Amino acid sequence: MNRRRLTLVGALLGLAVVSCSPWGRTLVREGYWESAIALGVIRPEAYVGPHLWAVAVSPDGSRIAAGGMSRDVQLMDAETGAALPSPLRLDSWVMEVGWSEDGRWFGASSFLGEVTVIEEATGRTALALRTDDVSYTFAFHPSRPWVAIGSYDGTLRLADLEAGTVRWSTRASEAGLLFVTFLPDGSALAAAGEEGAVRFFEPASGAAGRALPVHGAGVTAVAFSPAGRLMATGGDDAWVRLWDVASGALLQEARPHRGWTNFSAFLPDGNRWVTVGTDDHVYVWSVGDAAPRAREGHPGGLMCVRPFPDGAAFVTSGKDGHVRIWDAGTLDVDRAFDVWGRIDPGGWRWPAP
Repeated sequence: MNRRRLTLVGALLGLAVVSCSPWGRTLVREGYWESAIALGVIRPEAYVGPHLWAVAVSPDGSRIAAGGMSRDVQLMDAETGAALPSPLRLDSWVMEVGWSEDGRWFGASSFLGEVTVIEEATGRTALALRTDDVSYTFAFHPSRPWVAIGSYDGTLRLADLEAGTVRWSTRASEAGLLFVTFLPDGSALAAAGEEGAVRFFEPASGAAGRALPVHGAGVTAVAFSPAGRLMATGGDDAWVRLWDVASGALLQEARPHRGWTNFSAFLPDGNRWVTVGTDDHVYVWSVGDAAPRAREGHPGGLMCVRPFPDGAAFVTSGKDGHVRIWDAGTLDVDRAFDVWGRIDPGGWRWPAP
């Protein structure tokens, strides 16, 4: 999910849209909620909408977590979709959710900058951090009790979950930090933002390494193959690109998305990755193939995609308030869960999409 500075024109358009119904409500719901926030029409701690910006799969594949335009993280059984008790309630909209690889930690971040991580077995809060801007992104280290946190003001932090403290903090982007992730072996931390580059950092110290320009606009998606040799990126320019991590060489690229690329994820086989964006299609790519396979996804656009641990399926979330589970081979939707329908409004709720 990407954030843009609001303009007066956008704010006025948002006001005009709010005044129109039902077309206006639909347009605000799909693209102009930021203008409504600027005008004070809606508040991110009170407004509830169908957008599901984040989805994640537990390491054992048994549960799915999702979050978006409500304060509660939605947790469900991955097979049946049955609702499970919510593990976290944040101060505002949920921007990211996820588990550590060993399943010990679960975290979520918010539109108002809250980042909370709990120890799943005990429910103990391991980290409760307040950043200075939207926290779109965080990532757990694959083998150490560390979490990297990015905020839109450009600050990158690394926190120790056993100590509950921030080990280091640095300026990682001058124009907005949108995505952070570790290499699969934990040897480096990658951060990307509005400047169009992926920057690498040494996890233990925060020392800056190389920077790789990858897009002409904001970088909204970064994913590494399981072996760490390949890096897939996506951006506001709608391009999807595959890179050799060691050399920085561009291996392949295409531009199927109509609009932003919101998220990418490698499947466990290391040969395929999935991208989703502001159009309503899922794209599955293969190394060496110029064109991806495509399927219609969520009406209104897709926000996030995550693979199941066994590689047989992946899950997506979108603006329609649903999560869908796809067969990774056939690209058929195996099952879909209406998360939007089970959210307790607790505030101002738009009509169902």
